[in-house]
Amino acid sequence: MADHTYRARGVVLKKTKLGESDLIVTLLAEDGSALKLVAKGARKPQSPFSSRLELCAVVDVLVAKGRASLGIAREVRLVAGNAGLRGDVDRTAAASLAAELAERIAQEELAVPRLFDMTCAAFSRMETADPRAARALAAAYLLKALCVSGFSPSLRVCVSCGAPVPETADTVRFSPVDGGYVCDACARSAEAVRVAARTLALAESLIYSTFEDISGSCFDVAAVSEVLQLCRRWIEVHIGANLRSFPFVLSSASMHS
Repeated sequence: MADHTYRARGVVLKKTKLGESDLIVTLLAEDGSALKLVAKGARKPQSPFSSRLELCAVVDVLVAKGRASLGIAREVRLVAGNAGLRGDVDRTAAASLAAELAERIAQEELAVPRLFDMTCAAFSRMETADPRAARALAAAYLLKALCVSGFSPSLRVCVSCGAPVPETADTVRFSPVDGGYVCDACARSAEAVRVAARTLALAESLIYSTFEDISGSCFDVAAVSEVLQLCRRWIEVHIGANLRSFPFVLSSASMHS
């Protein structure tokens, strides 16, 4: 039976070695689902795939689908290489964190509207952003991706009673398990930790700001790190993942503190 072929566009999120010279490549497809392909011979230096399937690159692929569960990449055309993400440690750290979360969120044959466009936009801005802005872009991407995936935290009002965050509060209680901010009264029955009120305010600002606005702004390193730590706890609870890129991003941030 002849292979059925089709074309697809995707962002490279993960590469896994297969055999002596092949790769299994995980792409984020245009509908927000995961697309896993075998790229035969991609690890050979002379392979036309080797320079086109870099992490965070946007590619057009011709896929052959046979009896195996994985498709086979027949042709790969580079749409956006995003090479700037691989030439600077801060941008690499930020992009790696975003790619790792996208790979955890994306599922085969399960569409996540807006995730593809959001990911492409984030990588495009990270590529040329100031190092401090790159980490802020990563934090913003995590928050936005969680929101479009149905895991939006409550940052303005108590998840239990709806009471707003006090305007004069220096610290507030936050419960990843319960869904976000909890007031002092409701915190008695919640598994909550103390966080700076500015952390929730910055997180909310990053959710509603565009990547363009974020890339042109200056951010306090410590404040962005606090938001990243908040995201880390949220992802552990709601995605069930301990992203390996977090230590890389946070240690990169500490060098600029």
